[in-house]
Amino acid sequence: MYNKERIIEEIKRVAKKLNASSLGQKDFELNSTIPLETVKYYLGSWEQALKQAEVEVPDTKKSAQPKEEESRSNKKTLNEDKLLLELIRIYKKTGEEPTTLLVDTEGKYGEHIYRKYWKSLNEAFAQARKRFPERSENFKRKKSTVSIEDAEVSLEKYDDVERPGYNEEERMEEQKIKFIPQTIRPKETKRKPKTVGASMDFRGLKFAPADKKGVIYLFGIVAHELGFIIESISPEFPDCEGKRCVDLENNQWEHIRIQFEYRCSDVKKQDMIETECDLIICWTHDWTECPVEVLELKPEMERFQNFQLI
Repeated sequence: MYNKERIIEEIKRVAKKLNASSLGQKDFELNSTIPLETVKYYLGSWEQALKQAEVEVPDTKKSAQPKEEESRSNKKTLNEDKLLLELIRIYKKTGEEPTTLLVDTEGKYGEHIYRKYWKSLNEAFAQARKRFPERSENFKRKKSTVSIEDAEVSLEKYDDVERPGYNEEERMEEQKIKFIPQTIRPKETKRKPKTVGASMDFRGLKFAPADKKGVIYLFGIVAHELGFIIESISPEFPDCEGKRCVDLENNQWEHIRIQFEYRCSDVKKQDMIETECDLIICWTHDWTECPVEVLELKPEMERFQNFQLI
């Protein structure tokens, strides 16, 4: 979750990285994963943010130049080919299609930069493969050798789909649950069984939500990418207040009151829902006559790369 201190430290980090005494908004956007609108929301304006970070405001006539020779003083947009080639580089380095996490950790440009040029990271990578087919096709990871008891064993690392005789559907079929065995339970037990959701392995979260707390945690992981800024969470109804982006292009936000539930029908204060709440965020939408807006996380999560319930 973002706060003033974290944003100020990020401004200082970017300025130090570029070896610049002053820092422009575009230079910050190209070198940070924190959106500019978030900086302004927490710190008021770009000038005020720089002042709090003890970084000089750039001269509008002569922008600060980073140590690297790649100048952006002509205010041209970042070259699309350079962005697409960076995705190819990440693909070749990791052997995986670029995800938000890979782009932010391995790449030169943040995932939000790609969304300025294309609708999504998936679309950008598809465009990269289309524009530079000779650089992205027929790619295999390099061979590596490991020593086992002084014997050199050559291993070729390649994707599962390339293995001879390998069939993904057959593998998934083998892993399906065949039956749930019946056990003999004691008449009385003090221990209550703990229930978890389906396996998902998404950004450190091993299992899908099985209750309201799981929904809150999962939403916290993706809130910013879904266009939400959280201001407070309280035990009172509704659970949360914040801002929601309603127009990304024009940077328009609206105040919103949120109630978290596992199923949207779990709302205990249904008589207050229309007057006190603007949005229910749940894992499963099962209340067809719900009088307020509902955000069902389960189908939305399918839009994230590498997300799959097992």
